[in-house]
Amino acid sequence: MVRAAGGAKTVVMGLLIAERRARLRVLVVDDSAEFRSAVRAYLHGATDAQVVGEAADGDEATHEVERLRPSLVLMDMHMPICNGIEATRRMRTLEPRPHIVLFSLHAEPELQHAALAAGADEFYSKRDFVPLVEATLTKLSSAAQR
Repeated sequence: MVRAAGGAKTVVMGLLIAERRARLRVLVVDDSAEFRSAVRAYLHGATDAQVVGEAADGDEATHEVERLRPSLVLMDMHMPICNGIEATRRMRTLEPRPHIVLFSLHAEPELQHAALAAGADEFYSKRDFVPLVEATLTKLSSAAQR
């Protein structure tokens, strides 16, 4: 077997670098520590996502977006101190602007309209969270690889 010097190592390093570039940096925002933990555990298995931080309210989330520069923010609409709508309004002025997904336990059209009007890119019901997050991760990962 003939192998170029460093060939296998170069291929492995190239794959690792490509994987790091393709991973989405995710901030999880919810006032429920249990929900944040569940989302973190779920995303831990996703090869195209890395949870870089968590926040329990919109004020904390806005600071974390400035500090961590995530590419994706998954944020509950209903939180104390500063809700997801107000936090979204603040985040949409930041550069680079993350992809913002607001979610709620309730799926009323008024909530979706309020989320999108505030500048969110998407709105989910918590009941449909897993399949919709999968779709978002796939869409954003594909766009990042172009």
